[in-house]
Amino acid sequence: MKNSNTARIDFQHLGIGELLKRGVYEVPINQREYAWRIEEVENFFDDIQNAMNKNLPTYFLGTILLTAGKHDIPEIADGQQRLATTTMLLAAIRD
Repeated sequence: MKNSNTARIDFQHLGIGELLKRGVYEVPINQREYAWRIEEVENFFDDIQNAMNKNLPTYFLGTILLTAGKHDIPEIADGQQRLATTTMLLAAIRD
């Protein structure tokens, strides 16, 4: 017998641009604040630069896990540090 309250799990393979274009996300209260130090940011950027230097057609940013949030706004359950850092990098390039 199916339970109508059973949670549904979806998987989508999206690029970062598509993910950000889809709208606003919230960070749940139980998530830590942004905590990457300069070393983590530099390692992340070096990894992206190495992928670009190798002319790789894609770069695996990592999994971003979203859950159903309040008021139909998805919450970031995992990947907050990478997503925030990537967003800051893209904003700096844009500006």
